[in-house]
Formats: sequence, C-alpha cells, structure tokens
Amino acid sequence: MLKVNDYSALSEVLSAHLDAWQEKTVGARPSSTASEFASTMVGADRLHIQLAASWANATVKTFDTSIDWRDRQISGSCAILTGSTQAIGESADDDCNDPIGTTVHVCEFTDQYTGKGAYSNVTTSAAVSDGYLPINGAGAVRSCAPVIADLGTGYIYLFADPTDGSLKGYNNHGAGVYLRIVIEGTGPTGLRP
Repeated sequence: MLKVNDYSALSEVLSAHLDAWQEKTVGARPSSTASEFASTMVGADRLHIQLAASWANATVKTFDTSIDWRDRQISGSCAILTGSTQAIGESADDDCNDPIGTTVHVCEFTDQYTGKGAYSNVTTSAAVSDGYLPINGAGAVRSCAPVIADLGTGYIYLFADPTDGSLKGYNNHGAGVYLRIVIEGTGPTGLRP
C-alpha cells in the first residue's frame, strides 16, 4: 500500500488528507439498488496465509481469530505446493509462477458463503474436529463449509467456527499438504445474523 502522507507525533490530520485516503483506498459495499444485502455489509477483509510446515490430513487448522468470519461471502485462491521449498522466500519460490502448473496447483474459489459456521453433523450439532470433516447441509443446524480446493483425492475446506467466528480449515485431501491461501471476505451480509 502506498503512503498518502507522513506524520510525526502530535501532527495535525487535515480533512484534505482524510479525503485523499478515501480516494486511494479500496472500498466494499452492497449495491445501492436491487440488493437484499443489509446496509451493514460494508468493508472487506483480505487475509494471506502461508503454512510453514505440512498440514496433516484429516486435521483442523485455525487461520485467523482477529475477526468474526461468520455470515460473509468469501473468494480467493489456494496454491497447493509440492514442498516447503516452494513457499515464498524459499529456494524454489519461483515455481509458484509456473504458467503450466506442473509443480504448483492453483485453485480459485468465488462467491462462497460462511453462514453461521460449519459442523460435522447437522443433526447433533457436532463440532468439526480432527477426523470429523465439515459438511454442507441443514438439519437441527445449518452448516456452511466452502470447498476451496478440489485435488481429485479430496477437498480442502475453509469455514467459520460456529462458536467464536474464527476462520479454520480442514484438510481432507488424503495426505499432508503445503499451501498458500489468499482470502477476501465481505463484511457480514446481515441475512443470517
């Protein structure tokens, strides 16, 4: 991000500077007409994740606890690396730019929805945990578990924890995996508070 102005301790912040920030920053809001989204669905969050170690199969990983990820539309990409050396900053990080995709598998996910969170059983409201993957469906509770990568042998899920709104993932790919994820999430839609 480019710096708009420099400030020092006790500097005055002028309205012209605030206007410049508004003109240069990215905004997100629902459309002004023909939208069912609440007027509170403003703003967006972008999250970058790179795992330093292999993520074991059939396990849950917590990615973010700084905000509540429930009731958001999410989009992004997931890069499946063949090893830790392909992580940014490592010896083979240039492989991530391979246009043929022979060494790095990139999946994109768009317009997914986190709802009130994900469960492993919609009848019993059982929590997602190691060995118990998230599901999509409705019963005693509604469960939303966006699939962010289909690797042919299984999925990688991204979901909000229904108890605290933290953002978590579940690796059901069949093996350990190295990955990078970029996620963009809207503010809460207001349709399933």
